[in-house]
Amino acid sequence: MAVFAPVERLASLIEKEVNLHLESRKEVENLTGKLKKIQEVLTDAERTVVTDPNVKNWLKELQDVSYEMDDALDEWKIANLQLQIEGSEKVSDPWEKVISVIQSICLCFKHVVGRREINLKIKGLIEKLDSIDKKKDEFGFHRSGGHNSQEIKRIESTSLVDSASVQDRHIDKENLIQNLFSEGGGGVQIVSIVGIGEFVLEATRESSSNISNLEILLQHVKNSLLKKRFLIVLDDVWTEDRGKWEPLKNSLQGALGSRILVTMRSHRVVRVIGTDTWQPLDQLSEEDCWSLLSKIAFVGRSEEECEKLEDIGKKIVLKCKGLPLAAKTMGSLLCLKDIVGEWLNVLDSPLWQLEEAMVELFPHLYLSYNDLSPILKCCFSSCVIYPKDTLMRSNELIRIWMAHGYVGSSGNVDRMQRMGLEFFKNLEMRSFFQHFKKDKYDESKISCKMHDIMHDFVTYLSQDNYYLILDGGVEITNCDLEKVRTFCARKVSQESPLLNLFSGLKCVRVLIVSDCGLE
Repeated sequence: MAVFAPVERLASLIEKEVNLHLESRKEVENLTGKLKKIQEVLTDAERTVVTDPNVKNWLKELQDVSYEMDDALDEWKIANLQLQIEGSEKVSDPWEKVISVIQSICLCFKHVVGRREINLKIKGLIEKLDSIDKKKDEFGFHRSGGHNSQEIKRIESTSLVDSASVQDRHIDKENLIQNLFSEGGGGVQIVSIVGIGEFVLEATRESSSNISNLEILLQHVKNSLLKKRFLIVLDDVWTEDRGKWEPLKNSLQGALGSRILVTMRSHRVVRVIGTDTWQPLDQLSEEDCWSLLSKIAFVGRSEEECEKLEDIGKKIVLKCKGLPLAAKTMGSLLCLKDIVGEWLNVLDSPLWQLEEAMVELFPHLYLSYNDLSPILKCCFSSCVIYPKDTLMRSNELIRIWMAHGYVGSSGNVDRMQRMGLEFFKNLEMRSFFQHFKKDKYDESKISCKMHDIMHDFVTYLSQDNYYLILDGGVEITNCDLEKVRTFCARKVSQESPLLNLFSGLKCVRVLIVSDCGLE
């Protein structure tokens, strides 16, 4: 649930649009002040929502009020624009001028009444926001940049693994060995592995456990490795700050032939660390995925049990779509289920409806999600409108982001499109999308898909985002029609009461209708 961006947008809009029209300037200051106070803790709130259902409910209330404010502002701006257009019409006939003056007086009266209504509506929203503001203190949120103990933490990796349970990637392994032993330029070579998915000083010398000062730490690393031929593995590197990477890189100076092997989830990190060679990890084959899942799921079962469950298990493997983490998670889930009916329930349920999968799998995805800016979280969440395995096009995504106000509201379409393309590339480099293909005539137009498990994750994130999807007659919705902000209908027959729905779409920002036989 990405609430930070809408609230941030509202705070500036209210000062710009409402300041001149509310009856009291103090009310404007009161409203914007509360929004800014809530903004300060929203980053922490959004990071803890997965571990605390009460925080999720609080964010839902805030989201609802934010949308209501957004709608109220739109009503005001539209009415104001309408008045300007009607008032700018010029007439030459004297009698028509008299009529025009009378109409202007009527319009002004109508405008005053409308302003009174909007004032009352916004005052009501201030009261709601006041209640939400008071509730936030109950959760003990930290301000932006703070740390909360409930936040999902990265799982630390170690060198201790059960080699018998490792699923071999033969081709990737051979390529990696070739990169590690190839003769490159002088000095230490950096080899990177990138995939959807700390340097431990104690490994260089046992007596170094109490070092905390960065300068002393890096000097110790440098002295420990100087003139030695080494292989150092930096697992799960996230930093995109070159200033943090350079001091560590400069301390890792060894003899010719030394290698630094780095694993990461983002192609952006590859650029930051300046890798000499890099290797993307492809998805596991269906056969390897089944081997990984079955090793875990069939532990302690008789041969007869395994034969009875194998066909269902191989169908469940298809849900994993070659993602090792998903295969392990599903294997662990199935290991505890003994009868065919329980395995069938797993097969028929989306991942986001399986509690065990949410606990084991989604926290790993949350790490990547929480690394996004508030605006990028909103952009990612908007991808929920595409069915699984559907081709998504960058230019359409960018138009959707523009409609929701995620790429600014300057009115300069070219600037907003450029910003949208940057957002798209950012999500691309962080492995949120896959199967990319560029238009041969326009390289800015890119098509891609989303991994099925990533789609389950974004569906889970977007449960409260007020969308209505009609896909081939199947309705996927989570809210009242009057609150819908994204309406999407694909391949709906003409007999469907589609046109009757339009009159109820009071707050829609994105309207997509295709293959529905409408003119």
